[in-house]
Formats: sequence, C-alpha cells, structure tokens
Amino acid sequence: MGLFDFLYSKPPIQLSFDWTKVVPKEFVDWHLSEINSNPQATKSDIIFDGFGEFGLEKTNPIPTYGIPSKTAYLNSLRTRNGDRIGYRRTGSFEVENIEKPVDEYEVFNFQGETIAFLYFSAYHWKTSIKSPIGFYLFGHPKQTAKLYTTPFDAFNQQSAYADYLKKRELDESRKLKEQLKRTSNFKSEWDTIKKVLIDNEINTLFHFTDKANLKSIKKLGGLFSWQHCLSNNIHIPSPGGNELSRNLDKNKGLGDYVRLSFTRNHPMMFVEHTRDRDNVILEIDPEIVYLKSTMYSDMNANRNNASIGKELSDFQRIRFELFKNPNHFKLSEEERPYYQAEILAKNHIPSKYIKNLNEVISSR
Repeated sequence: MGLFDFLYSKPPIQLSFDWTKVVPKEFVDWHLSEINSNPQATKSDIIFDGFGEFGLEKTNPIPTYGIPSKTAYLNSLRTRNGDRIGYRRTGSFEVENIEKPVDEYEVFNFQGETIAFLYFSAYHWKTSIKSPIGFYLFGHPKQTAKLYTTPFDAFNQQSAYADYLKKRELDESRKLKEQLKRTSNFKSEWDTIKKVLIDNEINTLFHFTDKANLKSIKKLGGLFSWQHCLSNNIHIPSPGGNELSRNLDKNKGLGDYVRLSFTRNHPMMFVEHTRDRDNVILEIDPEIVYLKSTMYSDMNANRNNASIGKELSDFQRIRFELFKNPNHFKLSEEERPYYQAEILAKNHIPSKYIKNLNEVISSR
C-alpha cells in the first residue's frame, strides 16, 4: 500500500460509475450529444486513430466516458510504487488526428514533483482501463503498466507529436510545391475558368473512341492526336476521323489536337459511320482545360464559323447552358452547332487524366 492509500481510507471512485444520474440533465444531454457526434467514439480501451505513447502524448489520449470519468480515472491512478497522484488541468487542445478536444493534466507525486503530463479525450462510450507507462489503475493488475521506470525520466512526451507536426508541415510544403509545379503549366486565368466549370456543374469532359483502340491507348500512355500518330508511325486500329475531316483539320492547323466534348451524347455519335462502331466513352479530367496549350471552340472546330482560340474570351463564348440538355434533338437548329463545342488538347492527353480508362478496358 502506498502513502496516499494509507492517508485516504475512502475507496477511489469506480471507473464505471454512472455520472448521468448525478449531474444536471442539461449537461447530460449536451455531453451525450457530443459523444454521439464523435465519429471516433469508442467502446474500447484505446482510440483507434491514436498514435504515440498511450496517454502521454496528445495524439494518443486516454478515452473516457464523459468529462466526469476523467476524475474517476485520475483518482484511481497510482504510480509504479502504488502511491496516489495529485493533478491539475492545464488546458485543452485541438489535435489533428483526434476529432474532439484533448485535455492536458499535469500529474504530481506525493512530494509535489511533476512526473508526467497526461492527455484525455472525454467523448467516448467507455472509460479505458489501460494505463500509461509508469502507472497502473487501482483495483486492476499492475501488469497493465510497464513498471521499470517513470514516464518523466524515460519518455520525451512531446517527441511524437512534434514529429507529427513536422511531418504535416513537410507534407503541406510538398503538396504546395507539387501544386505550383502543376499550375505553372496553367493559363493565368485558370481559376476563373475553373469557376465557370463549377458554376455550370461540369466536372468531366468526354472523348469517344472505338473499343479496338483501348489497348493502344493504355500501351502508349494516353490519347494522341492523329497527326502525332501519323508522324510517329503509330497504328490506330480504328481511326475516328475520315479523309474529309482530316483535310479540314490540316486547313485549320488542328491536326495535332485531341478533341473533347462537354456532353456524353455528342451528336457525332449518331452519325452513321460513327454509330456503327463499337464506341466507348472516355471520361477526361477537366484540368486539361486549364493548360496553356489548350484551345477552345464554341462549336465543331471544323465549321467555317467556329470561334477558336486559347484566351479566356474564347472559352467564355461557349454556350454552357446548352449542356444541361441530355442530347441535341430538342434544341433549335440555331442552337445545335453550339452543342458541339470542343476542348482542343494539344498533342497528348496522358492516361492520368482519363478517369475511367481501366474501367472500360476491364469491361471489354
């Protein structure tokens, strides 16, 4: 028996006591709603998203059933020598990997010396019976603690949390560098263009091709323009355009562009020579729209009256309201050409931008 056990004959509060019957109803209702809203609320002795030394680090706090149970836990806690502890709450923290606030308690031995800082999360369905290194819970086996040393001497409590913060800072720095590298290839007005797409609920572009081409697309690492394929002796099993369309491309200098539409049901899919193919629709990440080399056409780019260019003003000529229609059949004759507006991607669309490539290949 330790010194404090001798001085205090009153038995410690049981960890399982029902505080909901002894505190005001308003507090009970509020606290239970907080536990209910905690996605990490556990009935176990640990929080499964925690990491670091149990109870001694903010990232791995001791779970308790409500705030009153923290007192029950601390009153039941003993040092490795069996002595009671003193304690005081020093603050509350927001911790990245823990959903609810984490409370810090400074812990003293019977001589008033600080021996540890312990961390608690009070928004759980059970009070843990697991003890931190150097401690055990009165009434529970001492084997639950590692008794060969005190936490104050043996453990740098801030180490794992500091490492965690450092790692997060490095991750954020790395993400920022990657974003800056990626956006260096974007048009200066890319954020304005992105807002237009978001406002018009456009989160995917489309390119249709014959199933026979999928193996080649996968092997080559994406979609290439017909001119690139021709110049590099790349065989296209089932070419999309005919001689007329390629001549029109040449006349307008569009042979080295891959064409994308804003609608899954592109009118060209209903043309006889296209309709008879075994078509699949590739879904393309709209990030392609932001690239400096990308061009915009307010209708089929081979039409004589198409407006084509790389500028924001060219993009803004596109009739986005028309793409809310499932197809072109109910549009007026005047509107139908604008339903074929195109994004013209220079030379190549890498596989990483084709969102459903693996899916359509596996469905063959």
